[in-house]
Amino acid sequence: MEKQSFSKRIFLFTNDDNPGNPNDKNMAQQRANDLGSLGVDIELFPLPKPNQQRPSFDVKKFYANIISFDEEEQFSEMLGIEGTQNRITELMKR
Repeated sequence: MEKQSFSKRIFLFTNDDNPGNPNDKNMAQQRANDLGSLGVDIELFPLPKPNQQRPSFDVKKFYANIISFDEEEQFSEMLGIEGTQNRITELMKR
């Protein structure tokens, strides 16, 4: 009998790199920590804002405290807006 392999993940799609007020941010960080301890991964998909001339999303403003990532990977490669399209395409293939 073959065991099924799966992972618990939350896909977070957003164009807001600094959401909420400080109290909401603290609650979100605590919830992310709780989910992490339960084995749930949060995957961030940063999106450009509508009508934005030069897409930018600063992960370090808030989401670096919420998501887990490999320290050796650069934010720009893993979490950049450009990389999001590739990751979404990969999800659609699956």
